[in-house]
Amino acid sequence: MKMKNLFLLCALAISAHVGFAQNVLPSQKVKQGFEKTALQSFSDSQIEYWNYYADNAFVVHSEAKTTEGIPLLSTVLKPGKASISGATITQENFNPFHYNITPLASETQLFIIDGTSKMVQVRAQSSIDMYYDMYLTNKANKAKLEKSK
Repeated sequence: MKMKNLFLLCALAISAHVGFAQNVLPSQKVKQGFEKTALQSFSDSQIEYWNYYADNAFVVHSEAKTTEGIPLLSTVLKPGKASISGATITQENFNPFHYNITPLASETQLFIIDGTSKMVQVRAQSSIDMYYDMYLTNKANKAKLEKSK
């Protein structure tokens, strides 16, 4: 009888742990932006949002139309974060979590990438939210379509 209780207790513990496992994994950018303990406390939907944010809230443009009055990206670099060469910054490798930039509610922000004519555009939070909702809708529609096949 004791063995049966021990088995049930172990099975319960394993199922409880599996029940809280994350199905959505954070991207490398997100891993660099949050402490491990914070990431472990995030729900799948929070991780999915931050993954989307890291890749879509900021746009790297290959050439700025003007640089006048636009601050340099280095002015918002977080302390302790190494700056990569401006010439090598691309949409794919730009990590917004290395910078002290918070999207404004309804205004776009611009930063010139030091030593280049490239520019980083920070989308307004309202745009980020709108595009994220579209992303989720498209994802749900795609899942429904796959399920109906």
